[in-house]
Amino acid sequence: MTYELFLTAFDRAETAGEAATWLHEFVRKGDLQVLDVVVLAKHADDSAVIRQLGDLGSQHGGRIGAIVGGLLGVAGGPAGIAALGAAGAAFGAASELLASRDLYHDDLQELEQALTPGMSALLALLAPEHAAMYARRIADFGGETMHFRLTNDAGQEFQDAKHAFIARQAERRREQLATWSSAAAEEAADLDAMNHELEQLYAAMSSTPDWHQTDLGVHAAALRTRRDAARELLNQTLAAEVQRLDDVIARYQEASSRATSDEERAALTSQNETLRSSRVAAEQKLTASQDAELQERWRDISALEAIATHADRATRISLDLLLAELRDSYAAARQVRSESRARTA
Repeated sequence: MTYELFLTAFDRAETAGEAATWLHEFVRKGDLQVLDVVVLAKHADDSAVIRQLGDLGSQHGGRIGAIVGGLLGVAGGPAGIAALGAAGAAFGAASELLASRDLYHDDLQELEQALTPGMSALLALLAPEHAAMYARRIADFGGETMHFRLTNDAGQEFQDAKHAFIARQAERRREQLATWSSAAAEEAADLDAMNHELEQLYAAMSSTPDWHQTDLGVHAAALRTRRDAARELLNQTLAAEVQRLDDVIARYQEASSRATSDEERAALTSQNETLRSSRVAAEQKLTASQDAELQERWRDISALEAIATHADRATRISLDLLLAELRDSYAAARQVRSESRARTA
């Protein structure tokens, strides 16, 4: 006998739980039957949730789920699920059988670890006659669904499905990184445009009578504020990505140390190497942005110092005050860059 396993990844941490609530309602009405449902969620702060809901319609209350309980690995594969589902006593026996087994808890942790923060996933196991309806309904929640057919070799097939899901999430992360890198490049281009406009303003201030410099100075100050805010946001985004990747790499290393087979260890190692490459790229972008910030601030100081040398007394006083602030900001940015360099040394 065959069974259908659906693994759906969502771009919101809450969506899998919302979909499970919907699923429970369909089961309650008798429109759908499931053998097991598991909710995986990873919040933006990287906290994780693994919630097993069982068959959603069992009258036995403590029914063991086919996925979490490890029934997919018992002799007879999914056929064992039907046998164990024949009576409440069978579930009691299964509880004793599985009390010393944790076959699928670590698997679910691996699936959860594969998710990017802010994402969730829903795992559902169904009989073939309910697969088409489930596929139509789960599509209403968006996300990306992977569908696997399990036969009597369900233990290995579940492992294959798990590895395929993990690989797809790694691919999604690469796609997200490419999109993120493109967005960072656009932000850098915007910063270049603002710096070019500032250079033009400084040039105009150098060749303009002092009584015209007030308006130009106000314009330049507003543009500097906007540019500095954009640069700070870019740096914070890049630093957060480096930290996130550090955390994910650490978890993959831990999972690799717990791997029970060479195949599983190799898969985790491969994913970890991909993450390390992404981390190096993010660190390089952060370094380049911090260096660009120092250059921007130093150009501001140099340009205003040059303007101050031939300004009238009142303008020079204003410029001296502004220069003092800019030098302090430069020193602070330089300290941040130095600390970042020390962390990566």
